[in-house]
Amino acid sequence: MLDTFDKTSFIPKKSLAPISKRKPSIGLYFIISVIVFLLATAGSVGVIVYKAYVEGGIESKAVSLQRAKEAFDPRLIDDLSRLDNRIESSGNILSSHIALTPLFDLLEELTLKNVRFEQFEFLVLDSGEMTLVMTGEAVNHATVVLQSDLLGQSRFLKDQIFSDINPDRSGNIGFSLEATVDPSLVSFRGNVEGL
Repeated sequence: MLDTFDKTSFIPKKSLAPISKRKPSIGLYFIISVIVFLLATAGSVGVIVYKAYVEGGIESKAVSLQRAKEAFDPRLIDDLSRLDNRIESSGNILSSHIALTPLFDLLEELTLKNVRFEQFEFLVLDSGEMTLVMTGEAVNHATVVLQSDLLGQSRFLKDQIFSDINPDRSGNIGFSLEATVDPSLVSFRGNVEGL
């Protein structure tokens, strides 16, 4: 009896369920990770190719720029630079130049026949303000007043002051005039451009 006992086992030697061989399935996460990997690889390759393209373009532009620099004559550049400085200086001188001819024309137009100016002084102050100082003679007080009115109508003469109004030995009335002159009247550039 011992013999039969040894042969019996409670652990099955064969599986009771039928064994089926399953194929491993490809999951959604695996497909997405492969696509992301391929896109990252393609992007990296694209960046490397674009970088090489840009560097090649920069290098060719640098060579072109160097050739252009070598094509310029340094003496010509110096000459042109000096000419530019001269032209700019001429423009500055021209813009600050004063022409008194328009002021004389204005005084000629506005001076009455019975008035005579004897002394003329034109001052340009440090502030840029231009002042006209004159002495004159008129036949009577009414003529001085009329002359004051005429000069007061001019937009180029401002802040007029008639002073020292006194008769002289010949019976004429002497006076002094001080006025501020509008810079646009005596600007050489403004008068030339206005022609």
